Amino acid sequence: MTLKRGHALLGGLCGLLAVAAIGCGSGERQDANEDEASYEVAVVDTSFPRMQRLAEESNLAITVRNDSDETIPHIAVTLKGLERRSDNPNLQDPNRPVFVVDGDPAEIGGYQEIKLAAPGGGETALVDTWTLGKLKPGAKKTFRCRLTAVHAGPY
Repeated sequence: MTLKRGHALLGGLCGLLAVAAIGCGSGERQDANEDEASYEVAVVDTSFPRMQRLAEESNLAITVRNDSDETIPHIAVTLKGLERRSDNPNLQDPNRPVFVVDGDPAEIGGYQEIKLAAPGGGETALVDTWTLGKLKPGAKKTFRCRLTAVHAGPY
């Protein structure tokens, strides 16, 4: 799999992986000043229970390895499949959660009342993406998070 420097993402949930370039808003591209480069990345291990029960908390782990000769400046994971779309016309928001990303309590604005729904230390501006930081040649990093099933079933 080949990734572009600065804006490529490695995604996966239960073995489903996708590579996507990030861009949002209008005006100049966010990656306009980034150098062009390609990287070889291997997914070397994944772990997630096949069956889920309602409200069961499970651990997801995805280990990637940099098979390139250069350090990847920002490797990130995008989880897809956390929600599905309903055809019910009576719903205000047709997006229905399949999993909730569990987080840890955090203080924001002096209030200790919310949970950050993200694995600690890897937050990004995107709802379903977390960074793992730099990845040196031959090195491995493991993304870990806790998910709670909103619906029982196989995943």
